[in-house]
Amino acid sequence: MKIDTFALFMSMMLILMSFMPVGVVAIEKQPIGQVELIQGEVKAKQPDGEQRHLHGHSLIYEGDIIETIGAGAVVIMMSNGTQWEIFDESIFDIIT
Repeated sequence: MKIDTFALFMSMMLILMSFMPVGVVAIEKQPIGQVELIQGEVKAKQPDGEQRHLHGHSLIYEGDIIETIGAGAVVIMMSNGTQWEIFDESIFDIIT
């Protein structure tokens, strides 16, 4: 019985490669809107729990949950031209 050394080598390489960690590729989030006007305190929360305070020209991303605190208000211009106005103790979920 003859053993094909190349086939044996490739089989061993595939087995070894199956135990190697797979590299993680970071996917950069693409903005889908931007804060045009803001008054008071407004936050954005991502699905992963990351929170940030918004200010003029802050970028808005898919999945953001926008929350106005107290009398806070914000006008967001979406990349498709839609304008959202969010006022007074509101929670708005950005889903595209």
